[in-house]
Amino acid sequence: MNVNDYFKYINMGLPEDIRRLKDSGYYDEAMRLMDIKAARPDTPDELKYCFLAWKEIFRRIPREYSLSKDDLLKQFKEKISDFTEEDFKKEEDDGLLRWIFLKGEKRYFKSSVRTVLKTDLEMAKRAGLDTSDPDKLLNEAIEICKKEGKISKNIRYTHSLKVRDDLFRPGMKVKVHIPIPAECIEQTNIKIESTYPENAVIGEANSEARCVYFEDTLSENHEFKVTYSYTFTNVYKDCYGEVGGSSSGEYDPGEEFLAEEGPHIVFSPIIRALAAKIGEGCRDKGVIAKRVYDYLTLNLKYTFTPNYILLPDIVEDGALFMRGDCGVMALLFITICRCLGVGARWQSSRTMEPSGSGQHDWAEAFLPEFGWVPVDVSYGVAAHRYGNEERRRFYFGNLDPYRMVANSRFQADLEPAKTFFRNDPYDNQDGEIESDISGLREDDIVERGEVII
Repeated sequence: MNVNDYFKYINMGLPEDIRRLKDSGYYDEAMRLMDIKAARPDTPDELKYCFLAWKEIFRRIPREYSLSKDDLLKQFKEKISDFTEEDFKKEEDDGLLRWIFLKGEKRYFKSSVRTVLKTDLEMAKRAGLDTSDPDKLLNEAIEICKKEGKISKNIRYTHSLKVRDDLFRPGMKVKVHIPIPAECIEQTNIKIESTYPENAVIGEANSEARCVYFEDTLSENHEFKVTYSYTFTNVYKDCYGEVGGSSSGEYDPGEEFLAEEGPHIVFSPIIRALAAKIGEGCRDKGVIAKRVYDYLTLNLKYTFTPNYILLPDIVEDGALFMRGDCGVMALLFITICRCLGVGARWQSSRTMEPSGSGQHDWAEAFLPEFGWVPVDVSYGVAAHRYGNEERRRFYFGNLDPYRMVANSRFQADLEPAKTFFRNDPYDNQDGEIESDISGLREDDIVERGEVII
């Protein structure tokens, strides 16, 4: 078994003594007890895998939850001079300030200020930021797409990764995975134009997590680079306005896209409760999918999240707090849809706008009238935040053309498999590097990209 598969057992449960130490942030003591219990001959292998996954989480948590309350208050006051303790309490009560206990002391997520200034428009105004709708590019693309029936963009991207200079050592052996465009209905004319070094292995076109792969022994700390081009096309479909009327007849998206897929796509009590509330009295699969989209886009709050490896239950966290980033929102949509008998699946990799490229995740739903269509809950949430109802409806069934799809399954294996823990064991957006002694984390890697549209 590959070490990254250990995370499939993360929700096995922990013994009470270890769980209490975990919840209070006494990670060294928790890991010591895990080692003792794992050494017992009667401990199931599955629980041992669970322990190993949790130990990797414990090693990473302090880097993400690095701020004391005083540290965070200082950051807020640097952005908003009249920020008060009452403001702090409100944002914390609203779930925008993620925190944990670390040795009994509250420690806050390092991107808390970014979350508040992105999500709370009143706080953004107080910080002197422009709170008008920033997505003129998307609005223009949607207008063209609806007027002409489709929109296409020819995109060329150069993506490079390298080991951080201070971590490099001569003779270092590295394995590198960089995501590249995969075959899907929206992407055509895919060309891998060049790689450096040239002896790269190009992943299969229909791979669930398509990558270009390198192995090298470094005498100097050079970049690993790929340049690719493709055409991205969205054919307009008025899914939001036209779903309905197909409550009977054959409906077969495939059993795997209706099933639970632990540890995260799980029909927990909160998911079943939300599903019952959203789907009450409705049998039409298309209408149900639209109801799920409406509920989430009208109620979720966008928050930056820690690396997903630190979230033992991504979907449940999103459902209980009604918060999350694009991937949390996509998984929440997928899980509720599947719980209601609507086929849904994952799609992800990057946005590709003239101003630059970034990580992004969304979903696909199987609608009786249309088949598989994209659903971007995160972009729907943003449209609602700025009062743009036309744009919110567009992202139920459509995408803007500024995308690159590399991944079609959550927690898809990389090929060839990594030896050590991935930076992100669930998704591949930025790429991965591991050395001959360990996997490298996000802060250990230097990433660069250049978009030409």
